[in-house]
Amino acid sequence: MINDVRHHIELSLGEELPTRSVLEKLCARAMRETARSIAIPSGSILLAQHFLDEGSVKISARVGFPNGAIDSDVKRYETELAIDAGAHEIELVPSLAKIADGDYSTVLREIRDVVEAADERAVKVAIQPGLWRTDVLREVIQVVLDSGAKYISATTAEQVRLLRELCGPKFGLLVAVENLEAATMALAAGASIASFAVD
Repeated sequence: MINDVRHHIELSLGEELPTRSVLEKLCARAMRETARSIAIPSGSILLAQHFLDEGSVKISARVGFPNGAIDSDVKRYETELAIDAGAHEIELVPSLAKIADGDYSTVLREIRDVVEAADERAVKVAIQPGLWRTDVLREVIQVVLDSGAKYISATTAEQVRLLRELCGPKFGLLVAVENLEAATMALAAGASIASFAVD
């Protein structure tokens, strides 16, 4: 990888179960390629720390994936456990159903609870912007900006441009893409971190 790109790359698990061998392979690749971070389920944090051996690769714990349907109190508790286990960041899917219902106050409270539980670690909020009309997206972005989270997510370079316009130049943007080439394009479009799954 190009040196100035790889420090903005996050590697996540593909469709495979997070077995010991799969996690070891992910951590080895992240260290080899000096990736910024890995994104894993909270139950894999301790093992990942073992494989990363106190290197510079950050661990992002995924909470509420894939659609945020888990109870808000469970998300907060899982966040607390993830931080206690050594997670450096949290990647949260808020309740997409509550967003669809227009219940933004509940979504704001949920994100704020996770931000508080993260104890000053960065929280990245995965809102799946492709699901929403522009007026809804603007509301959701304002909720994220008001919550104390540090990043919001996108899934295409086009969404990155839109979110950058709506969030301003300094707010963190995480984009989930398919490969390194797409990651490079997304970073060029204004993403802060580009994440893609590895097998």
